[in-house]
Amino acid sequence: MPHTVLLVDDDQSLLQAMARVLRRESFELLVAGDAESALALLRRRPVEVVVSDYSMPGLSGLEFLARVRAEHPEVLTILQTGHGPMSLAPRAITSGEVYRFVTKPYAPDVMASTIRQALYHGGLIRQARRLLAAVKEEAESLALAELEYAGARGDVRLARPTVEVSDGDLATLSELVERVVQAMRSRPSQVGAREA
Repeated sequence: MPHTVLLVDDDQSLLQAMARVLRRESFELLVAGDAESALALLRRRPVEVVVSDYSMPGLSGLEFLARVRAEHPEVLTILQTGHGPMSLAPRAITSGEVYRFVTKPYAPDVMASTIRQALYHGGLIRQARRLLAAVKEEAESLALAELEYAGARGDVRLARPTVEVSDGDLATLSELVERVVQAMRSRPSQVGAREA
């Protein structure tokens, strides 16, 4: 299934020109002429990357992309501008509102390359989340198996190990497994002995 990219620009000639260039790529393109149309489209269709112009009537591109991030946090956003306040770029990128800024004019391959990088980055984030979920599930299974084994033996009640891992934690799989092992090693081996 192809990746889906949404282009948003109130200048129809620029929007059509960008769409013509990007149609050579392997992703599906959607287009919108303003922020409100784009938001409505996003509510109906899953999109991986949104590319927006900065200067648009109504919501500016930055305001629009902030709304996209609030309503669709999994979507990566790219802001293109020819005369917007570039002082906003570092803050917007650091805060996560915008994945990348692209200044106009640019060569056609620049936007295609930037979109490909965003799609690759999004794929890495999804893969990291899947691995994190798998590690959490395995840690739970190991802890439950250990508790069941200890309960079946009847001589020791073991504390259930916990490992702090948040969705924002992008540690490697080996680091997460090491945390689980450390948590299991550091907990008391005997919480209570069987009454004699």
